[in-house]
Amino acid sequence: MLRLFPTLALAATLTGCVVRGNGGHVQQASCDPPAFTNSHDAYPIYHVEPDVSTSFDGSDNRPTYALTASSGSVFRLVWSDPVGAATCFQGLITIDGNFSQGAAGYSGHENIVFNQSNQIAFSSIPGSNLDGVDFVADTQPVYIDAFVDSGTSTTIYYTDSISGFETDTGNQNVAAFTSP
Repeated sequence: MLRLFPTLALAATLTGCVVRGNGGHVQQASCDPPAFTNSHDAYPIYHVEPDVSTSFDGSDNRPTYALTASSGSVFRLVWSDPVGAATCFQGLITIDGNFSQGAAGYSGHENIVFNQSNQIAFSSIPGSNLDGVDFVADTQPVYIDAFVDSGTSTTIYYTDSISGFETDTGNQNVAAFTSP
């Protein structure tokens, strides 16, 4: 599902990221992390191939998320808006255990809050830049509830460990992820 787009190409891995394009972080009146929720019942589980990159190229001009994983249950969730609009990305990352090793922002422009010891809330307005959060999950699956401008019809790209292909969640929100 890899497509080429001449003005914006994004690739996210746990070892680095390449962002090509113009624009920058955009200011908006309010884009706060969402409040705590403990609802994660019977969501589909997607299996993320560890230690490979996942990319989204922005050719459909939709604000998008991508998830990668590496050995040791280390995950990176990144997001961007290929048209550089003042799009508010918000979400919750929840596990059944605890996030004992904390979380770190990818660009430094993210709002990251621990709602509980098992839930990270995040938000930012990246424009066409790449923002994200790195975290270590003590338990799996990792439940990701991602929003774009408070809407729930959000796609998360990842590399499937069963097929080996880049794919997406098809607007499934909330989605559960594991990394073998």
